[in-house]
Amino acid sequence: MTKPLNKSSGSHRNAGRPWFFDELDDLSGLAEKLRHSFPSSTPYLRPWHRRCADLHDAFLASDLEAEVKLDALATSLRQVCLQMANLYAARVYRSPPDDDLPRTTEEHSLDFGYERDIQPAELERRIASDMQPIAGWIACHMLFSSGQAALQSVLMAVCHQFWQGRPPAVLHLGSYFETDELLELQEAVGMLEVRERDEGVDLPPDILLYEPVQCTPDGQQDAANDVASFRSLCGQSGVKAVICDTTLCGHRFDHRALLKSIGGMQRPPVVIAFRSGLKLDQAGLELANVGIVSIFVRGGSGSDILREFSGQLQHIRTLTGSGLGFEGINALSVPWFLDPEGRRHADAVFRNNSDLANAYNQASPLLLSHPALQQSHHVAPFCTIQIVDGDAAAYERLEDLIDREAREQGILLRRGGSFGFRGHRYQAIIPDRGDPFLRLALGSRRDASCRKIGSLFDAIATSHFSR
Repeated sequence: MTKPLNKSSGSHRNAGRPWFFDELDDLSGLAEKLRHSFPSSTPYLRPWHRRCADLHDAFLASDLEAEVKLDALATSLRQVCLQMANLYAARVYRSPPDDDLPRTTEEHSLDFGYERDIQPAELERRIASDMQPIAGWIACHMLFSSGQAALQSVLMAVCHQFWQGRPPAVLHLGSYFETDELLELQEAVGMLEVRERDEGVDLPPDILLYEPVQCTPDGQQDAANDVASFRSLCGQSGVKAVICDTTLCGHRFDHRALLKSIGGMQRPPVVIAFRSGLKLDQAGLELANVGIVSIFVRGGSGSDILREFSGQLQHIRTLTGSGLGFEGINALSVPWFLDPEGRRHADAVFRNNSDLANAYNQASPLLLSHPALQQSHHVAPFCTIQIVDGDAAAYERLEDLIDREAREQGILLRRGGSFGFRGHRYQAIIPDRGDPFLRLALGSRRDASCRKIGSLFDAIATSHFSR
């Protein structure tokens, strides 16, 4: 059977009180920050606070009832956030007149003629406090409409910067299927050349695109071969730009260690870290799609490169409309977005998934993968589960079994995509290329369902997938 999760690693701010009070405290803290930054949210929050107080004082028949009510409470808080975003956005035309300066909050305003030319300087300043370069390096930071929009724009800017009579060669040390598709599209129009992995060590690429945490057919891993290749390639003079997709590890990516490792090179590459900030950076409330980009260049003569590159990237953002819209900027003006305190949510997601992986019965015919099982320091916001010799039909059957068994056992585990929520989700992934797998994404809440999910999979494996 699955070993129990280590209770000491959970949140127990006051021993003896109901577990769900911790989640109420967290949600109430977000609401208070929202009220402080958006005073006009006060009337919208009054009904929410009444619901919060009712749950605090309620007699609950089960843990499941508490979890359902907490989900509803989080959704209600999300609605208040989006009401505030719409309240400001509804007053502003996409092309506002010169005498009507748009405001994102009571304190901040934006000056723009067309929405696609918005420069969200206030939000971008928040990134700077979280992504400081090491001594001798300089940085700039930008926001885009999504992680994929960020990558597309970065690739365009890098190829423009380093075009030398031929398309720059790109090596992708990663597995995200949409990144592969994006590279294939750009290669088809002659924008870049995709280098195969077995060419990487002997013939350094111009651009190295790296995923420190990957979701592969064998599950999530920081594959030893990729780590070794990445470290070796970063130190070779032919590499002009290193792009790191940190979507699955967020703020836990050690960009400072990377800068330090290449800082002694005569001409170190430009280092770009980007990620989707939809889940782990928004306390699991999914307020707006956003791509977060940080660009690092060694100082001195590199300041010209940074100015030219960031200017080109900003120009691409405006031309392609790949920046944040006014409504998205308003939604992301909540104080916990890109706030260092907001890391607590991501850390809780990482902790729950790591604890599940370490407690899981590894003899199960349902094979679970997570970086924590590979003596790795890397984190991940979900686990992957594979059925031995399982086809697409087997994974559809597994989804149905999880749904049925979770309901019978009183576990709140919802079928749905993505990761990083406050509650827990699962979804079978059936790719066009490669093997299928199941994504099991524990959220940030340290609830009864979180503790029972491992046993749920034990029971399903024993009853339906025994070898």
